Amino acid sequence: MEPTPRFRQSLPYVLLPVSQSLSALHSARARRLSPSSSTDPSICAACGTHLHAGTSQSRLARRSKSKGSRVLQTTCLLCDHAQTVPLELYSSAKPPALHIPPAEPYAGPNIPSKAGSMQLPTTLPTSCKDGPRDTTSASLPQTNRSGAAASKMARPKKKAGLHAMLARNREQEEQRAKNQADQGGLSAFLNGL
Repeated sequence: MEPTPRFRQSLPYVLLPVSQSLSALHSARARRLSPSSSTDPSICAACGTHLHAGTSQSRLARRSKSKGSRVLQTTCLLCDHAQTVPLELYSSAKPPALHIPPAEPYAGPNIPSKAGSMQLPTTLPTSCKDGPRDTTSASLPQTNRSGAAASKMARPKKKAGLHAMLARNREQEEQRAKNQADQGGLSAFLNGL
C-alpha cells in the first residue's frame, strides 16, 4: 500500500519533536517524490531540515531594485542552501487581521417620542410665579452643582512627593523624641538635671 501525498507532507512534522534528522529525511523524500505538492517555506529544499531558530538565517530582500517586490531569503545553516520566498506567499498564508470598527458615541437611552400624544402645560404653577428667581441657580441644574462639590471634597490634593516625604520624616522624628522623653528611667532623670 502506497502512502498518500498528504501523509507524506504531514509525517515530517509528526517526527520533528522526536528526531530532527528523521524528519529531514522524510521531508526530503516527500519533496523528491512530489516536488509540486511540497512547497513549504519552513523546510529546506536541499536537505529537508525544518528551518527554525538555530538552523536557519532569514532576511528580507528585494528581487530587483526597480520592481520593489520583497522576498524572504532563508539560508539553511546545515547545508548553506538559500531559498527565496515571495512575501505575497507568506501574507496569503496568514489569516487576515482582525478589524474592529470604532465605537459609536453614546446617544443615551432610546426613548420613543410621543410628540402627538404629549401635552405641554400652558400655565405655570403658582409656586413658580410668586417667588423671586435666582438667575445663577436657574441656569445650572442642582445635580451638577452638588456632584461637582462632592467630587472636590472627596479628593483632596496631595502635596508634592518630596514635600510630603519630608513632612512625614519630621513628624516621625517628633514622635520618637516625644516617646523617648515620656519613657522616664535613668536617661530621663539625667536629662532633667
